[in-house]
Amino acid sequence: MTSELKATPPVVAVLVSNGVEAARARVLESLRQQNYKNLQVLVLSSDPDVVKETIAGVLPKASLSEVAEERSFGGAANHVGELVSGAAFYLFLRDDTALAEDAVSRSWVHQIPRRDLH
Repeated sequence: MTSELKATPPVVAVLVSNGVEAARARVLESLRQQNYKNLQVLVLSSDPDVVKETIAGVLPKASLSEVAEERSFGGAANHVGELVSGAAFYLFLRDDTALAEDAVSRSWVHQIPRRDLH
């Protein structure tokens, strides 16, 4: 792990996907373009076979996990605790929420303690 990654807390973007393909691809592309170095992406879907190809084409480093079809956004998001450990922060997204390329870094800059201030 580089010193830059050690200095930035790990963030997991959790995409709860149950929408249309084009919107999902835009969200994944916006996550791929993030300038935050310590970002991982987890996609939750009730039909992982449908989203697998999009993930492979846009953001192959993303993880994919199946959730029960009857789970709501909140129910699916609550599933994250069973799948992820070690994240300092989570960013929960629906598959109609594309981000600006600096959205993650801007969101967390106020959460990260400043060690150079006395």
